[in-house]
Amino acid sequence: MKLKHILFFFGTLLSVPAWSASEIADLLASAENNRTSNPTLTQQNLQSIEARLAELTPEQHARYVFISAYSSAFSGKLDKAIVLAESITTTPFVDTRVKANLLLANMSESIKDFRKAYSYLYEALKDSHHLKDNAILNNIYTVAAQLHISAGAYEKAYEFART
Repeated sequence: MKLKHILFFFGTLLSVPAWSASEIADLLASAENNRTSNPTLTQQNLQSIEARLAELTPEQHARYVFISAYSSAFSGKLDKAIVLAESITTTPFVDTRVKANLLLANMSESIKDFRKAYSYLYEALKDSHHLKDNAILNNIYTVAAQLHISAGAYEKAYEFART
């Protein structure tokens, strides 16, 4: 009897159609684009993606982890967010790696751990010349200015703000 249940379960799993690349890309884009403005939709997208993690490419998985980290931070679960974000600080996907380091810099700055915040910011700055997305580059300078203001380094903040 138990063997029938196991076979039925695996048969059901195998019969689930795979997502198309565009469906996964659309869910990730929706989750990322709405992560601040509509966290409920982001959570729904993440749950949909979580059910099919095995179908994600390595790059999509790194993006999923970043969005999950951001979502956790946004909902006040900093410990979870830190673990998730730190897990992708060495990903080969530069845009996601920079975003993870910026998120970690922001979280560290919010708890006044400036040593860690500057360390994460430095990592993001090291990758800045590899970025293709100017919006992420602008985020680096925004986070740098914000961090320097919080640390009381106003002249340095001004330099970054002008960049």
